[in-house]
Formats: sequence, structure tokens, C-alpha cells
Amino acid sequence: TSDVWIGGNGNINSSDVSVALTTGWTVAYYTTASPDLGGISTATAGSKATVNYTGSGNTSAVVLFYTAGSGVLRYRWNGGAWTTLDISTGSGTQTASLASVPTGTWTLEVENVSGTTVIHGVDIKKTSSGVRVHKLGSTGSSTADWTSINATQWQNALSALAPNLVTIDIVTGK
Repeated sequence: TSDVWIGGNGNINSSDVSVALTTGWTVAYYTTASPDLGGISTATAGSKATVNYTGSGNTSAVVLFYTAGSGVLRYRWNGGAWTTLDISTGSGTQTASLASVPTGTWTLEVENVSGTTVIHGVDIKKTSSGVRVHKLGSTGSSTADWTSINATQWQNALSALAPNLVTIDIVTGK
């Protein structure tokens, strides 16, 4: 099995996971220090990103990747109680392990409460053993896109996925 990385660049196994955004979100490609250089942002209070996990097998953890420095967000599972996450302190790409991940299928809502929320994606870790594979390509990106990102922040974001092997293939001629 593999874990599922859901980033701003649409790197998703759509047979296991779907994502829906309410109005107010802006999608960014090639501009954020996330593993796939993508992300979504909003300054609109109440804007939600909804992740539906319908895959087989239970999940052991869901890790949210975000930019620290401004904003407060909250999240909830299956329409339950909200948990607030203050992302207004710190800087760069950070991660947060979301508490109380349900077993089986689930719905995760992430909502902007105040300030600007920048989300890079979620890493959904399954309980079953196997090889973890993350496709982190930024289709249409160039070497210049990758080298313009803060290298330390990108390396920290990639390291949070705990890879044993990283292969980078950049096509020239763009």
C-alpha cells in the first residue's frame, strides 16, 4: 500500500480521496516551499477545504502541511467538534499531526478562522504495511521554479514525509 499525499498540485489518488474547496481559496503552483511546490490559501473567514477519505484500510495519522506566520484555522472529523490550530507563530512550512483520526472512511474539514491560512497538503498514513510512494511532481514546472523556492524550507517539508529515496526528474526545454 502507499500513503496518500494531497498537495496543492493535485497529487491525489482519486480512487481513495477527494478534495473540495469552498469559495475564497486561491490555488498556487510552483511558489510555495511544500514538497510539490503547491498550496492553497485564503484570507476569508469560514472558507473550508474538505477531504473525503473513502479508501480501504484504516489511517494511522493525518499530517497537515501549512505555512506558519499568520492565521488561525480549525479542523474537524465527520462533522464533529472543532479543534483549533493557531498557525500565527513561527515561519516557513510546518506540519501538524491532526488529533483523533477516525477509523474507516472519514471526512476532514479544515476552515480558516482568521488571518491568512496557507495549506500545502495532507499526508494520509495508512495502518497497513508496505511501501510509501509520494508522487510530488509539479507538472509544467521548470528548474527555475524549483530553484526559486527557499531551499531550507523545501528540504524541511520534504523531510517531514520521511523518504528513504528521493528521485528528481526535471525535463529540460521549457
